[in-house]
Amino acid sequence: MGRADRIVFLVLACAVLGYVIVRAFLVPMVHDECASVLWFVQPGEWLPDRSHWDANNHFLSTGIGVFMYRLFGTGMLVLRIGSILAFALYAWAVQRLGGRVIDRRVRWCLWGGMLLCPFVLDFFSMFRGYGLALAGTMVSLDGVLRYATTPRTRSLLQALLGSCLGGAAIVALVPFWAIIIAMLFALAVVRRSVIGK
Repeated sequence: MGRADRIVFLVLACAVLGYVIVRAFLVPMVHDECASVLWFVQPGEWLPDRSHWDANNHFLSTGIGVFMYRLFGTGMLVLRIGSILAFALYAWAVQRLGGRVIDRRVRWCLWGGMLLCPFVLDFFSMFRGYGLALAGTMVSLDGVLRYATTPRTRSLLQALLGSCLGGAAIVALVPFWAIIIAMLFALAVVRRSVIGK
């Protein structure tokens, strides 16, 4: 991947981030966002053992929302800042994943599909946990692929932290986290057995 591709990707990612920010500012809050504000953010009770029992509580997103609400008060951008910032992490992971693709056309198709999908961009413009979960999943996937090719502690930590981020954003991703950990463990065992021979 050349320098020109990196620059064009950065410009595209910044333009899409601008779109995400404008969308987060202009699109009215949806029912689930309003429910999260009323049930979790305003009372400040978002931890599972103390909060209203509802699948609407995406713990990491809600925790960021509670923190930002206490600092800056109610506002769509204030509540949605966690998802907006998650886009930067998502774009970083997408760039790294696409960088593994040798064919330039295929790489740009992957990048375009991952960065320009309106359905995906919605996640980064709302006060929900899906954008954070998607960012964590992409970071984890990049870490797993890097660890599979070159076993470095940094790649292992990236895979684990990305899985943790995704699982903290949406509890339904805990099984995914378990699969990632099992894959990393299997890779470590295979590597150890190969090195031991």
